[in-house]
Amino acid sequence: MNETLAEKLRARTAPADDKGCMLWKGMRNAKGYGLVSHEQRKQKAHRLVWEGMHGEVPEGMFVLHRCDTPSCVNLLHLWLGTAAENSADMAAKGRSKRGPEHHNSRFTAEQIIEIREMRRRGLRWQEVSERFGIRKQYVYKIWRNEVWAWVGEPGCLVPRELLGK
Repeated sequence: MNETLAEKLRARTAPADDKGCMLWKGMRNAKGYGLVSHEQRKQKAHRLVWEGMHGEVPEGMFVLHRCDTPSCVNLLHLWLGTAAENSADMAAKGRSKRGPEHHNSRFTAEQIIEIREMRRRGLRWQEVSERFGIRKQYVYKIWRNEVWAWVGEPGCLVPRELLGK
């Protein structure tokens, strides 16, 4: 007997925990998202739950978790958002990678502090940019805390985390 999608979803969903999360008990991917074999491919369980209630997810939109629990399939914890909204949500909750942890990072926190120190000592924008192989506009953004703001203050030698201790 073939299970319907609704039966599969119901059978593999745990009752709500103390946070209201209804956790997926079936197969999960490496990031913890529940997976369901449906229409000849593996699909994310939370997305199928959303679509079962609200219909197809519009192009460019994603089913996001309010609870930040990838295996949660509780409709009350799910919302539609864009990639930008997902990134903003991650950053606001401190879950985004930054600095040397980010896969595109070219610098360490120590190098950012060195760039700021070089400017504080009066080296020209051009000299600093040539030393690090970056555009002088990026040196300016580092100096002004428009990027790498979590590393100290403009012209400061001490990382922000150590200030005030």
